[in-house]
Amino acid sequence: MFKVTKIFVFSLLVVALAAPSFATTSRVQALGGPARYINDDSDIFRWYGTLPSYTKMVMVEAGQAFADGDAVDVDYQALGFTHNWGEDHWLGTWGIFLLHDNLDDGSFFAFNPLFTPGIEVPMPSTKFVLSWGKELGSLALGFTFTRTDGSIEITGADPPKIDMNFTTIGGGLRFDLGENAYGDAAVTLGFSGGDLGGGWDKSQAYNLEARVFWEFADDATLVPWIGYNAGEYALTDDIAPAGQKLSDIGIGAALNWDINTNNMLIFAAEFDQMKWELSKVDDTVADDEITKIDGTVLPKFYIGLESDITSWFT
Repeated sequence: MFKVTKIFVFSLLVVALAAPSFATTSRVQALGGPARYINDDSDIFRWYGTLPSYTKMVMVEAGQAFADGDAVDVDYQALGFTHNWGEDHWLGTWGIFLLHDNLDDGSFFAFNPLFTPGIEVPMPSTKFVLSWGKELGSLALGFTFTRTDGSIEITGADPPKIDMNFTTIGGGLRFDLGENAYGDAAVTLGFSGGDLGGGWDKSQAYNLEARVFWEFADDATLVPWIGYNAGEYALTDDIAPAGQKLSDIGIGAALNWDINTNNMLIFAAEFDQMKWELSKVDDTVADDEITKIDGTVLPKFYIGLESDITSWFT
């Protein structure tokens, strides 16, 4: 949770409500989660070349609460802003954000798309984001750096303290493809670290994605997408002797149809191929233990309707 004063939060809310904005988390989830196929301010965390499109923006995400035993936890919180740098934006656009539990968990795909370590201890829950981007004629580029850190102390345990961190570096482009089309491309690299009682044997992941928005009619846009995600994490000691290796490739397309001035229908279909396996199989793996899984989804569908009910409520 963010430890900021009520006055500071209220001030940010006033600024955010005073200017047009997207709903980010609630908008993407309400539409069924098709963040790949729409333009939204959350794009800056994944499609990094879109950052110059969202200048002078304040983002305040209240998050999604859920029960965790007797306690209540909150995911997908965000607090930050973007701003132009230098006279006439000649030094580009930069952004600073604090996030809480925004690492991707497989059900919400607006933020960090990487596979993250699932090795005995959970990922730390907080991270910060530093972003920079600039428009260069018909091309816009962007870069992002994120950092997650955390530690746990357990009395009587061996070791008594473990540290965990996760760092990502991302770069992306937004580019014109003619009068009625433009595209996005992004690459993200992730590295895990820390001391969990032993060193890391494998500790990296990467993601490659591209999409195109083609407005083939005044009221309709076709959005093809392709993405590849891979990661491998393993420790050198007995905490997780086998480790894990994951990969996922998906292709899809969406039709964004403006039914009228106040209503947009989104329909998308995707093919997805997932693989998981132990990164190394040795004598510590039982004969009946599952060491590899292949999964195919053909197809999966998204459908959502966005309606402008009033000038202030969508």
